[in-house]
Amino acid sequence: MNLKKQYDAFQLDVSLNLVPGRITGLIGKNGSGKTTIYKILMGLVKNEGEALSLDKKEMVAVWNESGFNSLFTPKDCKKILQAIYPHFDEGAYSQRLKQLDLPENKPIKQFSTGMKAKLKICIATSVGAKHLLLDEPTSGLDSLARRELSDLLQDYMETREDASILISSHISSDLESLCDDFYLLEEGKILLHEDTDVLLSNYALLEVDDPSELDTSYILKEKDHVYLTNQKQYYAENMPGVALRNAHFDELLEWMVQGENV
Repeated sequence: MNLKKQYDAFQLDVSLNLVPGRITGLIGKNGSGKTTIYKILMGLVKNEGEALSLDKKEMVAVWNESGFNSLFTPKDCKKILQAIYPHFDEGAYSQRLKQLDLPENKPIKQFSTGMKAKLKICIATSVGAKHLLLDEPTSGLDSLARRELSDLLQDYMETREDASILISSHISSDLESLCDDFYLLEEGKILLHEDTDVLLSNYALLEVDDPSELDTSYILKEKDHVYLTNQKQYYAENMPGVALRNAHFDELLEWMVQGENV
């Protein structure tokens, strides 16, 4: 699906594919267009590209600023969700609350930031939606809370082969072990789309003492005399003098954005 939107000097123009049974990561700095993508998918802003085929009745979105009235308890939320969503799974919802140590009868206003984030994910994974749109769901959380949410989403996908998740973050390390594939986004454009296992196995940063001797056949970008390749094995086998190291996702984004073409 092609998503387009113009805001003064900013222009979004991307193509995304959400595949059932997969968790897709959307990585980019703040202002790169991630939230605009979610708003288009949810019908909050008009898409200037092709007509979307996703059924909005089968979507649920989690936003940083979204949530129930702070006076409500998770038990109150359950009653509302039962009335709104015909496929709401009460048993799964209660089980996930217990799994994440969330009290059913405590007002949300007394929840910490991490507890509120966990409650949103409990809700999103219990309403029976086919497409989960999670916009920065781990923002402001400590490492333990981020891991708990990641485990919950992985458990959910094991039971819902027909579901897909699109999850965004500007902290790509949060998503490295969670997502099946990634889109790297910058200034409204997709710089790179790749499966996670390919990123981890084939992409690397390499350094050489004499750049003039470097075979640049499979070099994507260069920055400060360090080179990004998506053919790590080629250089490992054919240029043993090259220093190779795996590229973390944050580094991939940095080199794709700031690096120069070779």
